[in-house]
Amino acid sequence: MKPLKATIFDFDDTLVATSVSRTEALISSAARFGFAIASTDIEKHRGKPFNLLISGIMPGIDYDAFLADYSQIMRRFSPMVLPGVSALLSELKTLGIPVFIISSGSRELVLQDLEATGLWHFVSRLWGCEDCLYHKPDPRTLDPVLSAVSELGILIDQTVYLGDSTADCLIASLRQLPFCAVLTGCNRREVFRVMGLPEPLIVGSFEDLLQEGSWLQKRLQFK
Repeated sequence: MKPLKATIFDFDDTLVATSVSRTEALISSAARFGFAIASTDIEKHRGKPFNLLISGIMPGIDYDAFLADYSQIMRRFSPMVLPGVSALLSELKTLGIPVFIISSGSRELVLQDLEATGLWHFVSRLWGCEDCLYHKPDPRTLDPVLSAVSELGILIDQTVYLGDSTADCLIASLRQLPFCAVLTGCNRREVFRVMGLPEPLIVGSFEDLLQEGSWLQKRLQFK
């Protein structure tokens, strides 16, 4: 066992419950542009880079104009930090372990949520959909982050990627990157079991990782 020296987090429904707050905001903002959309329309494109999600549910829309409007609408829908997230990120920062975030969302909007929730203070670096040439489920999605980790002299087995989706699990596996699944998204425990993820690496929420005896606490204490 090697000590943990770096963490990589997905954002949507891993750190913040965006499927709730952003769905309402999207529907509201879309209406201002003459599009009547429902949550089911959004779900069909969930997980895509944000610009492709928007063009998928609102074909022909002026993306830049929509992004500016949507950013303002989002401020009316307070983002909800998921259980254990603030305490976990605080602990990692105290220990000097960098927190990297990679998201399919717009970097601007993810940053807005991170600042609104007070989580940005804990983040070392953020990559949004505009910062990556590739996107999930392509494992090359992780390459910019892994390069940043390598530049710090940290090995891949001293790093862990934490996310809520099977796409997160898949790209981590293809890059031989240790992965922890959190069940705060739409995927259930059995799905990750079938993918071969060991039971200790599947947690209901990040509160589980704060408990004595969790795999994370063991990695943090190992020297």
